[in-house]
Amino acid sequence: MIPGNIHCDICDAVATLKDEKLQGYKQGTTFKIYHCQECNTSFSLPRVDASEIYDSIYMNGKNVPGYSRYWRYFSNIKNKKDPLDYLARSNEAYWAVKKALSRIVSERSKVKILEIGSGLGYLTYALKREGYDIHGMDVSSKAVKKARENFGNLYLDADLFDHAKSHKGQYDVAILTEVIEHVNLPVQFIKAISELINDSGFIIVTTPNRSIAPDSVIYDTESPPVHHWWLSENSMERIGNQLNLSTSFVDFSEFYAKKPTIYDIQRARQRKRAAILDKDGKLLRKSKSGSNSRIKDSLKKIDALWIPVRKLSVALKSVMSDEKVICGKRGEFLCAVYQKKT
Repeated sequence: MIPGNIHCDICDAVATLKDEKLQGYKQGTTFKIYHCQECNTSFSLPRVDASEIYDSIYMNGKNVPGYSRYWRYFSNIKNKKDPLDYLARSNEAYWAVKKALSRIVSERSKVKILEIGSGLGYLTYALKREGYDIHGMDVSSKAVKKARENFGNLYLDADLFDHAKSHKGQYDVAILTEVIEHVNLPVQFIKAISELINDSGFIIVTTPNRSIAPDSVIYDTESPPVHHWWLSENSMERIGNQLNLSTSFVDFSEFYAKKPTIYDIQRARQRKRAAILDKDGKLLRKSKSGSNSRIKDSLKKIDALWIPVRKLSVALKSVMSDEKVICGKRGEFLCAVYQKKT
């Protein structure tokens, strides 16, 4: 093996060192980035505890670049007549969860669901309002406290691995949105979840999609140690195969037909990273979007009028450059649906 390369945790093939000093989320930290060609997985090392970083994100939530939208959903959702539709229109990951559930669940009140990594709690709340029998679970006691205060007693303050030991086979569906990229050991994490669901159960997983980018894009996801992994469709299939789970994927064509979107390869390749937090965990730069949330929500009401114009703009940009990919069946997020093989 070439010096500097290591084995991939997903498929055990050799992963190539792509960057020795990628700027970390926190000032004064750098990480090595590896890419496994065999399963198209990118990951960071070393794996360090990000607990203090997450505490800083929760403290500064609405001002943190990349995370302010979650606080916007949290703040707005109780004012929405149809909370799940609001989330599904706002974000492709939530749209995919709604789509996957409509495909696998026939009677909402008779299916027991657990959202793992429920964070601020708004997705669990939205699904509860839709008639699903659902609870959320998070390892952060601060997140659970905030969710309970705002949405009721729907949330568990628990560690997944402990919960899996005492609740084997007690759920029909498990949901995790943008969680797997944060964990140290994704295969073991999904294995624990598979123990929570019954023999005919499903696991719905959303995560940033490495499949949309070529190998020349090194790491187009949140800086380590917030995101340890940038996973592809191949990555998810490999995980499923190891755990005797069948894997299918949600087709995003319907979402992007209403919200035309381009993935800019050149932008992703040339992305210049800067630390978000200083050495003491204080925010170095604020999100630009937080103060405009009301304006954005108002504009979304007239989105339908702009769809033809946006489609034309997206098509022209893609024709003018082979560095731009039109999102369709595949987008910047993937949604894998696992089911136990019988």
